Amino acid sequence: MIPYGVIGDGHLGFKAYDTDRRTEETSATFAKAVELLSDLKVLFFPGDLFDDTTCPNWVKKKLLALKERHRDQVWVILGGNHDSTKTYSSVSVLDAFAEVHNVVTVNSFVPQQLDVEGISVLAIPHTRSQQAFLDAIDLLLATDKKWDVCMLHCMVNSRLDLSPNDLNVDMHRLESLADRCGHVWIGHQHGVERPFDNVYIPGGIMEFNFGELGPKYVYEVEDGCVARHQIPQPRTLEQVDLKWAGPIDMMDKLRNLSEDTIYKIGVNDIPAEEYSSAKSAMDVVVGQFKGDVIYNLNKTGHVEVQVTEINASFDLISEFEEFAAANGIPDATEMHELLEDAVSELLTEEED
Repeated sequence: MIPYGVIGDGHLGFKAYDTDRRTEETSATFAKAVELLSDLKVLFFPGDLFDDTTCPNWVKKKLLALKERHRDQVWVILGGNHDSTKTYSSVSVLDAFAEVHNVVTVNSFVPQQLDVEGISVLAIPHTRSQQAFLDAIDLLLATDKKWDVCMLHCMVNSRLDLSPNDLNVDMHRLESLADRCGHVWIGHQHGVERPFDNVYIPGGIMEFNFGELGPKYVYEVEDGCVARHQIPQPRTLEQVDLKWAGPIDMMDKLRNLSEDTIYKIGVNDIPAEEYSSAKSAMDVVVGQFKGDVIYNLNKTGHVEVQVTEINASFDLISEFEEFAAANGIPDATEMHELLEDAVSELLTEEED
């Protein structure tokens, strides 16, 4: 089997911070990722090559020019949750890219078994539902077939449905696929992971948000051995947490921000009466900085609440009655009636 390469989620067309700068950086970083694997005949992309089903024309032109420079290289691209047509009636930009020389896309909601330059490939694209996704895997596992490469685009062993577009593979099915395949490559999650010896989550090509910090890689496979090469990054992301000690102190600590870094700044324990002063000082910092900054100003006593469960059976009126009884609130009848009227009004608005 010939050597091949793998590049994770590219998200071409990605935009952030109300400018095109990050979009340009994404295209440039993707080009560097491809260059790192330029000597290989085949590249695999396990989903989300594009950030959406559409993207700016200049992004498409850069991609076409890049592919033309590597016209003899075969690109096999899986449809992901961002660029598949699962939730859209229109054709995705990924479908249009399939017209390009030596580009193979799998974006039809059903698995495909391919032979790519002698490499046997099982490609399972994003499907219309979680059940369809699992049924497709089970049908494949019911056969005795084996593949050199398997590509998926999903979460791994996630018990939390983060979005209607998320799919999930459990560890039992994943292990069964791993037994049938030389290597399994899973797109969607942007962090680098290795659930089994021959199962890789390559991650994204960049730090797209502050929950996925760390180096990013492309992968090269030869004779069953996997090597990874770090992708040069245009700018890194850095999170800065400060304790409020007055506007001068804060401005002094943020004086030497680097334009080669995107910052998320959190300022904590701000007394309520000093919040306006903190906001004005931060506006000065952001206004003078030529790079990109997002920030949170947290007043004293502020606690970030992580929502892990939403109870749809929550009854506000019953909760109020229990609260009034538990706290000995006398003559809560009027408040009870006002609350009933408010709830009734909200329900009426929802029906409308």
